This record gives sequence, structure tokens and C-alpha cells, in this order.
Amino acid sequence: MKKILIISCILLTGMLPAHSQDDYYGGSSGDYPIVGIGVAVNTFGPGLEVDVAINPSFNIRLSGNYFQYVYTGNISRWKVYGNYTATFGNIGLTADWNFGRIIHLSGGVVYNMTQQIIDGSPQNNYSFGLVQVTPEQIGNVEITITPNKIGPYLGLGLGLPLDRNHLASFFFDVGAVYHGKPKVELEANGMLHPTASSGQAKIMKENLEKITFYPLIAMRLVFRII
Repeated sequence: MKKILIISCILLTGMLPAHSQDDYYGGSSGDYPIVGIGVAVNTFGPGLEVDVAINPSFNIRLSGNYFQYVYTGNISRWKVYGNYTATFGNIGLTADWNFGRIIHLSGGVVYNMTQQIIDGSPQNNYSFGLVQVTPEQIGNVEITITPNKIGPYLGLGLGLPLDRNHLASFFFDVGAVYHGKPKVELEANGMLHPTASSGQAKIMKENLEKITFYPLIAMRLVFRII
């Protein structure tokens, strides 16, 4: 009886269709490479990307994102006119390893264009006893915060890989870019010039030293073109 069961199992197994990794991803090795172009929105801003699927489980992409936010206004409490410019952007070269039907591990390198500039200057005259000081005499202060330009990226994502059976593929990625300890530049003129001392810049830099990673959350839509 046992021999009959064993023989039956072998026969049934042989009748089942075999599925290779190529079948699993919707293509064969002859269908690759596959090229796609896409749009993306991530924490660096909106952008474009070019994807090349080398084989069913390995993908390379070149991406670029950019966004700038500018605020100009008065800080009425101190009667100071200020400008805040935050630039977010990157150029990334990333490799994706698809180790599940919709799961991929990503790693690569990022050229970081992020920078924040804050400057302020008084608008009104200030009186010190009988002496009046004009805004020009008081001067202005400018602070520039810049992370490292080159940094590694590591992330995890969900989405169908590029293959011959799908015209479009949607991806959701979560990861982080290591940008090191941000650099701080402090400049001032007029009566505010002493505030731009190296000691003050060092204090600001020490306060920012713990922020060494930049979170990267992305949504990507890629269309197969080749």
C-alpha cells in the first residue's frame, strides 16, 4: 500500500507544470533587458526616472528629484524681515533586488542637493537712549545648512517589477539616505557681526549633529517603453 502511495505521488508531481523564476515574474531571460521611464514623488520632491530590468530579479534605475520652498515675511514680534529658502533635490543611482513577487530591496548612492538658507534683518530703527540705530547699521544674519553631497541609500519597497506582461508598474519605497553631519555656515555684518563667530557656528552644528539620516519615502509609476 505504501509503495502504491509513493508511486502515485511521484506520478502526480510529474504531471504538475514546472514554474521557473522567469515564469514567476512574467517573462523569460530572452525578454530582457526591459527599459521603462517613470515619474516619482518622494521626500526630495517630484522627479523622473529611467529603469532598466537586467533580469527578472535585478533592476537598475537613474532618478532625479527637485523641489524648492521659499518663505519671505515679517517676524512681527521682533520686527525682523526674514527669508527662508529650502531646496530639496537629489540624483540617485539605485539597484533593486526583487526577492518576492512584489517585494524588493534597494541600495545605491545619492548626490544630495538639499540646502537651507535663513537670513534676517531688522526693518525699523532702534533707540538706545538718545541714540538711534538704523537697520543698515544693525546689519543682517545669514545661516546656511548643507548636508554631505554624496551619501549611500538603503530601502525596502513594494511593487511589481518591470516585465513584458505589464505596461505600467507602481512602486512604494521606504528608506533613508545617510548625509552625515550637516555643515553650518554663519555670516553677519554691521553690529550683528560678532554673532557670526566660529563659537556660535560650532554650537549650531552640535545641535544638528544627530540629524545624520534623511528619510526617503517614495511613490513611483514606471511605464515600459522597450
